[in-house]
Amino acid sequence: KYVGLGDRGGALSRDSMEWLERSLEGTGPVRVLLAGSDQIFRDLPAEAVERLPRHRGELLLPTHGTGCWTSQAAAKRWNRLCESTAAAAECAATAADWMGALPYPGECLRTEWERFLWHQMHDDLTGTSVPEAYRFTWNDQILALGTFRSTLRDSAEAVAARLDTTGAGLPVVLFNPLGWERDELVEVVLDDPGEGLVAVRDADGRHRPLQAVRRDDGRWNVLFRAKVPALGFAVVHLAPTASGLEAPELTAEAAGLRLENAHLSARLDGSGRLASLIALPGTRETLAGPVGLELLPDRSARWPAWEILFDDLVRGSEKPLAEPESVRLVESGPLRATLEARHRAAGSEIRQRFRLTAGSPVLEIETIVDWASSGRLLKLSVPAAAAPDEATYDLGCGVVRRATARPEKYEVPAQRWADLSETDGGLAVLAATTTGWDRPEPAVLRSTLVRSPRVIRKFRHQGAQDRGRHRFLHALHPHRGDWNDEATTRRADELAQPLLAFTTVAHPGVFGRSFRLLAPDGDGVAVRALKREEDGRAVVLRLQESAGRTTHVGLACAAPIASIRPLDGCER
Repeated sequence: KYVGLGDRGGALSRDSMEWLERSLEGTGPVRVLLAGSDQIFRDLPAEAVERLPRHRGELLLPTHGTGCWTSQAAAKRWNRLCESTAAAAECAATAADWMGALPYPGECLRTEWERFLWHQMHDDLTGTSVPEAYRFTWNDQILALGTFRSTLRDSAEAVAARLDTTGAGLPVVLFNPLGWERDELVEVVLDDPGEGLVAVRDADGRHRPLQAVRRDDGRWNVLFRAKVPALGFAVVHLAPTASGLEAPELTAEAAGLRLENAHLSARLDGSGRLASLIALPGTRETLAGPVGLELLPDRSARWPAWEILFDDLVRGSEKPLAEPESVRLVESGPLRATLEARHRAAGSEIRQRFRLTAGSPVLEIETIVDWASSGRLLKLSVPAAAAPDEATYDLGCGVVRRATARPEKYEVPAQRWADLSETDGGLAVLAATTTGWDRPEPAVLRSTLVRSPRVIRKFRHQGAQDRGRHRFLHALHPHRGDWNDEATTRRADELAQPLLAFTTVAHPGVFGRSFRLLAPDGDGVAVRALKREEDGRAVVLRLQESAGRTTHVGLACAAPIASIRPLDGCER
């Protein structure tokens, strides 16, 4: 019962209605049955069903749609931010509601989910609408994102009011929206960090160093490491004492363009590309060549936003990026160091920052693009030492393995990461917001960042798509086992969902210095939602087995469970 006309939907045309009526009356040349789309398979005899061809694998279109993983990069980035921020807001609001600190804002959250979700449709989030449509898309996404952030902040403040924040120094409440305990870098923005703030005292009473970085707006980013329970909160203090301070292991050399911590050693070359990435301890090089940016032709003139052509991708870079204007150390401290390369290419300006933090097993790559190029696309290219027959791609609900690019399957989708692994280890490329990938050679993964295809008279407006400033965040995660042995999914989730910090005031609280509503106790398990039921008072918990193996899961809860029942995705 497929009814509609082209992209516009609506009723059948008059001619189609007349043919349908004649066919149903039996006067047309073809006998027509008005039925569900699966009725043909129900009517076939068993022997006919056995003769039908069977397909194993994906049903990706060979060419049409390959550009849709990337077109309108801003809409895709804001959509991803809406998804992750909404999930964090639901979790924090559930905790605040259970504490009795703030009623769960169910109607507000439902409205904002709908506000941005209805843009996840054909010719909208795909990046193929007319320019005027994206004024509505971006507006709805930003409105929803703002409301989710407000809900998250209000809920965190309500929880903070029930925690014990007394102690010397500035109290900060930290929130972990993921389902496992994390000991990671935290970033809080302050108008003035004060001269006396030299350390952080965590909930366990330990003192850790902090690092203050001046922002362009005159405020300060204050960095520190802290431990926060799964789906929970912890109180720390920016303290004026440095007694018993831990010494983090982080080295940054401007002269050698080198970054190193206890897990990784990274080095840039004079062209601003990552030339070496060694997993420590040891000397195993995880790269087969420099990691950098590739500018490629994008000549899909017939269906510009819809398609990226195979021939354009296999030709390699249109030309190497020009020598960088500068390669320099822009940030150095006990907790984080950053090397930055600045490029100009085809009218666009690009800043690429390679960032390493103390204790982290991943190297972050931030790419800021002021895009003004025409008939081109930009990719982040990662040549790995591992060159397996198949690469593994994250699909959100599982993984899929794909061979090297070929004409019938080359530009492909993935959610948070893609991985190249062999028996002795491999390299995962994590992506916070991008979804378009290709693998031109067995040892090379490329993430598509932004594109403005060449156009002719038809769809001329799409030649200017993506003009403007974009920010992309990736990370490289070398590992010694397979992707599921080294918590690749967790590293990707942590990149997209950092620990959040909220300054507060000192006061006693009945829930102590840390609080966890509930957490799964199981290997390879991710929490995909912790929220109130849409129509009811139960707490909905969605668990995903995320490592490709059967897992038994326990739940650690802040209170006894009164009852439990299974729900489907529609909460039925």
